[in-house]
Amino acid sequence: MITVLVPYLNTEKYIEETLQSLLSQTHKDFEILCIDNCSTDKSREIVEDYAKSNSNIRSIEFSHKGKSLALNHAIGLCDSEWLAICDADDTWLPTKLEKQVKYITENDVDVIGTQMIYIDESSNPKETKVTLPTAHEEMVNDIVARKTNPICNSSALYRKSIHTTLVGYYNPLIFAVEDYDIWSRCAIAGARFANIDERLVCHRLHEKSSFNASNKQDYHKVLVDGWSQTLLQIYQKVGK
Repeated sequence: MITVLVPYLNTEKYIEETLQSLLSQTHKDFEILCIDNCSTDKSREIVEDYAKSNSNIRSIEFSHKGKSLALNHAIGLCDSEWLAICDADDTWLPTKLEKQVKYITENDVDVIGTQMIYIDESSNPKETKVTLPTAHEEMVNDIVARKTNPICNSSALYRKSIHTTLVGYYNPLIFAVEDYDIWSRCAIAGARFANIDERLVCHRLHEKSSFNASNKQDYHKVLVDGWSQTLLQIYQKVGK
């Protein structure tokens, strides 16, 4: 079983489209756990309406602000072997989970992502395109050496054991780059990565997205890079 985690904060404009894309997956064996992170708009009302008519949607409230804290709380509530993240302003193409499940049944991998499409506030594809590496070695090199993130967060499907037995949980001190932080720890600890070379996720760029909170995001990325470099040096000296 897979649990798809959907943390949200005031995303009434997009969350219905997000949920529709999840419910339209061709692979059906999964649950959706939506975590309200102190919304003040109609986001939770929309989610709870969907939960009433879809038995695989759970709606919970987390009364402390912070995406990492909300995710950690939700992870503690699910029993699935595999977790997926979908930000509440992003969407999935219908075969996203199906193709990832096929990949993990045929390959030894801990984290599997996909290529992505950038979309605007109206869900129109943007001309900007990024092609992410697909091979484990390239992805680890991106993280450890190039200090770049080779995984679109909303595309990630990964083993829950990453949290429970490998690197721990999301760091609540990190803003916007909490995914980059945990992939950095995973790369250093020896997790296996891959990306499916197909654009199966739509990543939305808009004024309020963390992608555009560049100054704060860049500052926190510098922190993550510093911590990761120190951790890597320790691992190299004393072993994993």
